[in-house]
Amino acid sequence: MKNHRIPEQPAVTLSGHRDACATTRGGSADTGAAIGVAPGWVRIVPYDDRWPTLFDAEAARLRLHLGSLARGIEHIGSTAYWTSRPRFRDRLRADRRLADAYAHLKRALAATFASDGLRYTDRKDAFVAAALGRPALTFTFKPLAPEHLPMLHEWLHRPHVRQWWREPSTIAELEREYVLPSADSSTHAYIAMRDDSPVGFIQSYVVMGSGGGWWTNETDPGARGIDQFLANASDLGHGIGRAMIRAFVDRLFVDPRVTVVQTDPAPGNERAIRSYHGAGFAIVGGIDTPDGPATLMRIERGIR
Repeated sequence: MKNHRIPEQPAVTLSGHRDACATTRGGSADTGAAIGVAPGWVRIVPYDDRWPTLFDAEAARLRLHLGSLARGIEHIGSTAYWTSRPRFRDRLRADRRLADAYAHLKRALAATFASDGLRYTDRKDAFVAAALGRPALTFTFKPLAPEHLPMLHEWLHRPHVRQWWREPSTIAELEREYVLPSADSSTHAYIAMRDDSPVGFIQSYVVMGSGGGWWTNETDPGARGIDQFLANASDLGHGIGRAMIRAFVDRLFVDPRVTVVQTDPAPGNERAIRSYHGAGFAIVGGIDTPDGPATLMRIERGIR
């Protein structure tokens, strides 16, 4: 974007998030300071031609310290954002009124959601979707009912789901776990619906007192855990899982008793980890669970 950026489009800094772009930390753009702002915060700044160079320097520092632990270091700032959305970029270049409206929106959202980067991006993405003629990602959640069990059973045996979900494996087991009176009353399972079509499964549970060797050290009665998957492999990699998780977490936090939401994907399930991270979850660290090693991730009530 160095030579062909959209005129007068403000850049946005948002640390630890998809729409982050290079800026300075602890000083003005003339200080040559390192890249970044406080996690989750949004700040509007003018475009700076030095950002690619600053990223290269930051990446080199990370490689020096992380070595082989770094599987990849990527630029996820505004320049990368435009590269990933060429149709929207071209629309802005061709329509000055649209470009001005987008610039105004970003400034207004940054003022309203200065400390809430996720909601900033949600509102901005809705504008992008409308400009491209795409429907917004909205979800409803139907409590799991007996009539859903055959469908859920079939989903669980699809290869992209079966890789990570091994149990329950039969309709009878699903019925015992979720539907019969003997089912765990602290676990609530749902079919995720998008535009009246079922697209996935998601469940929540009370962390403390889960039993079976799970979360034995948890003392917060307000902690909730979630697990989920998308039903269709064709939906993977399009932001649908992230949006579904975010909508469900918002639903959980409507209950004032809920203080934190956690999840524990397998360390090798990089797609799930990216989805949870994109929905605002932070990695706490590696843990051992009754199902084996996992990556504990959490999002607190205020980080939304």
